[in-house]
Amino acid sequence: MLDQNEGEVVQSTKMESETSQQSALDPELSAPADSPVHSLDLLLIFVKRRRFILRFVVVATLLTTLLVFVLPSRYTAVTVIMPPNQNSPSTAILSQLGAASGLAASAGAGLGIKNPEDMYVDMLRSRTVEEAVIHRFNMQQKYHAATLSKARRALERHTSVASNVKNGFISVSATDADPRVAADIANGYLDAFRSKTAQLALTEAGQRRKSFEEQLRDESDKLTDAENALKSTEQSTGVLDVGSQTRALVVSASTIRAQLDAREVLLQTMHAYATDENPEVARLQEQITALKEQLAHLTGSDQDQGLILPKGKVPEAGLEYMRRLRDVKYHETVFEMLARQYEIAKVDEARQGAIIQVIDPAAPPDERSFPKRTLTICVVFVLSLILAFLYCVGADGWQRWKRKPEVRSRLDQLHTS
Repeated sequence: MLDQNEGEVVQSTKMESETSQQSALDPELSAPADSPVHSLDLLLIFVKRRRFILRFVVVATLLTTLLVFVLPSRYTAVTVIMPPNQNSPSTAILSQLGAASGLAASAGAGLGIKNPEDMYVDMLRSRTVEEAVIHRFNMQQKYHAATLSKARRALERHTSVASNVKNGFISVSATDADPRVAADIANGYLDAFRSKTAQLALTEAGQRRKSFEEQLRDESDKLTDAENALKSTEQSTGVLDVGSQTRALVVSASTIRAQLDAREVLLQTMHAYATDENPEVARLQEQITALKEQLAHLTGSDQDQGLILPKGKVPEAGLEYMRRLRDVKYHETVFEMLARQYEIAKVDEARQGAIIQVIDPAAPPDERSFPKRTLTICVVFVLSLILAFLYCVGADGWQRWKRKPEVRSRLDQLHTS
């Protein structure tokens, strides 16, 4: 037992002797273990560990330089487009309805319609446009994709579509190892987009034109029948005309009835995207109520049969003539309205190709977008310098912490056990 105690004393004396020798050789270790680290201490650490820091920075910078020169270059081509003004064809139709021009001026406002730029961005990112680009440039084979869905995901990783909230422009960028291919892909997006929008415009404008054309043809036949019926009535009754006041009443009633029918159709259309609380819907309902009151004032009823004036106001012989005249004037007014809408639809169909305007078409870029060699090397140089210095400060702190008496005693026990 005594020999064991003597051994521990000898070992402790030996460790103290080694520590004193190290303290004499290294002034840093002679400082108190719990003394704070000042700026001068950091400078001393940097000077003492300068060789390690220099080697670490040089190695990290050389490896980064080698890596950025080995990585394949990527080029990004960008094309900028300006979406068309959102002049809705229905707005132009509304402006042809006379008193409803106030409604046409503000149609669509405050109805929660989607931002046009966002709509075009979504169309450029649609499945149809992306698949058209994939098939055109054979990207399923280029990206080694087994399915179209995988090819689309790969295409989306190499392309981007974004809108500028300041000027409303839309930019389409494509990245590829070949600058010409990158420019072709960016411009290919526009070609596929034009094809898609032209098809949509043809479908929408063509359907409106066809619908108005059919209604116009039907209304033309009705107008012809009404004119023939009026001519037959003139020949059978011998009545060639009625008084100017009576004729004016008939014409006014027919015109009001035609305008009333047009506004009722318009109200049904607006109910598809607006509620009764909408101010434009309320204004249109007020116009319909006013027209019904005018019609009732002239004819005594706001129904179709009310277009016949009461018998007490005209001679009995002219009633049949007035009925035929009423039909002619009514169909004339409806025919004129349909003809205006038909012409507007034809203009929209003719303008279907003028969808977007290209501000800057994509050109093969002359500078790579990835990797940024100079920037990457400089960033790695600074980061490696900071990391190496932090490592040296941490190592010095570890040594200072180990010199604490309670820590040293526990470490000695750990070593001897």
